Amino acid sequence: MVGLICLEGLGPSYPESFMRKLAREWAYGPAEYVDNEDGLNIDRKASWAMYHTLKYFESYPDLNGLIVAGYSQGGAAAIKYAHELKKYGWRLDLLALFDAVSRDPYGGNGVWFDPLIPDNVKATVHAMRNPATLSRPAWGNCGRSAPNDYWSKYFWVTHGGASGCDYLAYPSGPPNPDKIVWETLMGGRGWGKEHYTLVTEGQDWRGAGELWQWMYPTIKTFGQHLNLSGESPWVEDAPKGNSTPKPANGGNGKPPTTGGNTYQVVKGDSLSLISGRFYGDVLLWPVIWDRNKAVVGNNPNLIYPGQRLTIPSISAYNQSQLSSIRQRGRNC
Repeated sequence: MVGLICLEGLGPSYPESFMRKLAREWAYGPAEYVDNEDGLNIDRKASWAMYHTLKYFESYPDLNGLIVAGYSQGGAAAIKYAHELKKYGWRLDLLALFDAVSRDPYGGNGVWFDPLIPDNVKATVHAMRNPATLSRPAWGNCGRSAPNDYWSKYFWVTHGGASGCDYLAYPSGPPNPDKIVWETLMGGRGWGKEHYTLVTEGQDWRGAGELWQWMYPTIKTFGQHLNLSGESPWVEDAPKGNSTPKPANGGNGKPPTTGGNTYQVVKGDSLSLISGRFYGDVLLWPVIWDRNKAVVGNNPNLIYPGQRLTIPSISAYNQSQLSSIRQRGRNC
């Protein structure tokens, strides 16, 4: 059994996409699709991925492998999620990136950054738009190298085309194959202006198909192999050139369920990630924020390495109160 988590990009909700298709057709174990209906930023997407992983941990003790896929900023969230796995001492068997970019106007304070793939990721495969297409030229890509096995390939496709939306919407090809794809500039000079790419709609459609035909068999092969191998992703197996990371929280890799501890923030943390680590539920982060507003301040998205947070126990809360807190966690 192999668990799969698919993280959609930051933007409108996609009625159909490669991420949806991958999760829907997964045949090797549990699969979860994380949409963008709530405007999730990179931190929140990574937190949701961790939430589903903890549920996998509880529900599928015989899980043989773990794969995460991400498109656009969902790819950046997948990398951030891999870093969180490393804190537990867990490995990620495959990181599948669909034109991953890391600009985050919320959690990333509106800047581009290049999160590095950590060494607990055993293998990475990354399909990227060719820079010569002039699609999203200011964005670049994150996840362009990794310490372990890494395969990447450029495709003549726009960033939007790499989502698979148009390719899946038009099985026989786009209605205007010779029309040039235009995009709204987001980044650099000319923000908000229309910008032409060097890709026609027909090329975009074909490029998306080639991208899918390169990515999907690789992901499927990993799923088949892990499903039969009997390996467990919950025990880290010493990445190349590094010692095995120590699991957080008591050395057994399992998060405490109540709290009542003091925690020092490290680089890459967010309140939702910390909540997932201590409570097994990323939506309970308002509990931590309420207790630590004197330290965190009025913006729960801004915490800094070195800050010491009190992690209160949630054992006194009833289910109704916890549901209300989760709703706050969704809305903020």
